[in-house]
Amino acid sequence: MPVTKFIQLHLIDEPEIAMRTEIPDEYIASLADDIERNGLINPIAVTKVSDRYQLHAGHCRYLAHQRLKREMIEARDYTDDTVNLEAIKFSENNARLDVSDADMANYLDDLCKKHNYNIDQLKAITGKSEAWINMRLSLMTGDMQVFLALQQNKIKLGHAVGLNKFPEEYRAMYLDICIQTTPPVRLVQEWLNKLKLQHSDPLPAGSVTPEGAPAQALPGVVLDSCELCKGTEMNWTMNFHRLHDHCFMVIKEAMAQADKG
Repeated sequence: MPVTKFIQLHLIDEPEIAMRTEIPDEYIASLADDIERNGLINPIAVTKVSDRYQLHAGHCRYLAHQRLKREMIEARDYTDDTVNLEAIKFSENNARLDVSDADMANYLDDLCKKHNYNIDQLKAITGKSEAWINMRLSLMTGDMQVFLALQQNKIKLGHAVGLNKFPEEYRAMYLDICIQTTPPVRLVQEWLNKLKLQHSDPLPAGSVTPEGAPAQALPGVVLDSCELCKGTEMNWTMNFHRLHDHCFMVIKEAMAQADKG
C-alpha cells in the first residue's frame, strides 16, 4: 500500500514521460485557484529515488503548487508498492469524464432550486464569473429542444445560447441548420442580426426613394445573396451545402446556359 506523506516541492523531479506535451498556462492558473480555495483533493503519486522523489502522476497539480509558491505537497509514495505507476497515470488522464455544459447547467440549476444558492455562492463554489454561470443557467429557461441538442452533443454551448435568442417561429429551422452544418458561433449571431433586419419596423418616412424603391442597406451592412438567383430576400432560408468547387461551377454554368435559352 502507498504511504501518504507531505514532501517538499523542491525534492520532486517532474515525470520522465509526461502524458501531455503542452499544458496551457490558463489551465494551471485555474487549477491553482481551485487548490487555493478547496485544497488538494487528490494527492500526487511519487516514488523515492535516492534522496529525491520521481513524480509519476499529478503533473498539473505539482505545477499548480509551484504557481502558488507552496513549499510542500501531499503525495502518495509508491516506492515499496508493486502497482504499475504508468497505469495510474494513464487512468487519471484517460478515464476522466469531463462535465458537459448541459450537465453543468442542470447542476447549477439544482443548487439554486433545491438549496436556494444565490449567484455569489455559486461563484464561490465554481470559481467562475457571474457571466459564465448565467450563460449556463439561461439554458434551463430556454428552448427544451435546443437544450436536448446540446445534451446530445449535436451543438455547442455558443450555438445553444445564440439559438435561444431567435424568434420561436424560426428557432427549430436554425437549430436544424446548426445540427447539420456545425457553423461558427459568430455566424449564428450574424443570422440573428440579419433576421432582425428582415423583420425590423417599417422604414420611417423619407427612407424610400421617389421611385418607390426601398432604401439601400445601411453602410457596413452586408447581406448574403443566393449563389444561384443572386437574391438577398429570405436569407434565413439559405442553407450550407457541401459541394466540390468544380461541381458547383458545373451547376452555375448550367444555370447560366438556361438563362440564355
